[in-house]
Amino acid sequence: MILLEKLLIKFREEGKKVLIFSQFTFMLSLIEEYLKARIVKYEKIDGQIKARDRQNAIDRFNDPAK
Repeated sequence: MILLEKLLIKFREEGKKVLIFSQFTFMLSLIEEYLKARIVKYEKIDGQIKARDRQNAIDRFNDPAK
């Protein structure tokens, strides 16, 4: 998590977004809890999300204003 924190700080300062892929849903859940604790906006897209919600999350992530 230390590396993740350093990267998030660096990319946030540069105005960049971060996309994280993982096959392990447990790891995504851990990262989600970390992001909540750090009050970082995120979109979680996994196999349990419905197609319409998934597309909305992708659109929010790709929105250049955010």
